[in-house]
Amino acid sequence: MLATGCIILPGVELGQHTIVAAGAVVTKSFPEGNQIIGGNPAAVIKKLSDYLPNADYASLNRRMNY
Repeated sequence: MLATGCIILPGVELGQHTIVAAGAVVTKSFPEGNQIIGGNPAAVIKKLSDYLPNADYASLNRRMNY
């Protein structure tokens, strides 16, 4: 996901499920995926748990006490 106003320089590769914050300037590749990056130059802000496309989110939320 790319937020408003972010800049990704030529040749940069982003892993799956990488979120780029608004206004970020991405100057290097982040191939790992499942992370949020932002800043100038961009850096990892937070690593995310694996994406579960068919997950039962109601049951996950109950287990995590949300």
